[in-house]
Amino acid sequence: MSIISQELCIDNVDFGSPEAVEAYGHLLFSAFNNVGGFAASSPVYDTCGIRDDAERWIRKVERNIEAQNARGIQRYLGWYDIVHRMTFGRPASTEFIDKYMNEALMAMLGGDEAERLIFMRWMLGKIRIAPRAVDRKALEWYTAVEDEWINDARSYNPLSNHPLHEAVGIVNFLDGEDLYAWISDQSGFKSNLYRYFMPLLGAVDGICDRRLLEALRVFASIAFRAFPDEADDDTDMKILRRLSALPTIHRYDSRAYALDLETEMNRPDLR
Repeated sequence: MSIISQELCIDNVDFGSPEAVEAYGHLLFSAFNNVGGFAASSPVYDTCGIRDDAERWIRKVERNIEAQNARGIQRYLGWYDIVHRMTFGRPASTEFIDKYMNEALMAMLGGDEAERLIFMRWMLGKIRIAPRAVDRKALEWYTAVEDEWINDARSYNPLSNHPLHEAVGIVNFLDGEDLYAWISDQSGFKSNLYRYFMPLLGAVDGICDRRLLEALRVFASIAFRAFPDEADDDTDMKILRRLSALPTIHRYDSRAYALDLETEMNRPDLR
């Protein structure tokens, strides 16, 4: 018996909707984690019906991605690699991912709408692994965006010219970057950024923007690592409760966040 209800089974997924495809990938991974995830001593998710659904989802993503625009490709690939790993025990093909991500990036540069942060994270991974193999045009774009973000982050009101969810996402991105070429005191610069955005962690209950809440989940771990005396162990669960209760998100995401919350609450160290 699957922990994914019949109402939410893969037969009902609209693979013409990138939002539904992305949300269902989230649901698959949340269901997988809920029954033990990668740490499970036996493939419990086989008997829960998750593996079969995940394999069908992967094949449908691979068949339908060709018809997507730039933002659609980002959504189709949002959970693709991690669902592939949980299903087959190995990473997805980097050639497959890079092919479509590069097409999507070029489409965005040509005028398609897409999320720059998603491309920047993908590019960062490629640069760290094989910088010489990165497309020159894509690398020039990456460098220009990074330069823009660092300059915006150095302003009196850091990143105030960006939507709040993007601003927090940029802080998360810059946390893992070596900024020595721009800033000699990286530690002080990053600490000031964390301090500037930390009040958001105390205002979670009033936030209705799903993208901001997701960015804050990552930001909380970064900020509390920098300021361990101010760490709040309940922050992640507060954010998950808020996410699972949002009325504006896809029903697959809503169920996924509820499973994420249940998984967190059942962690041995929290019992």
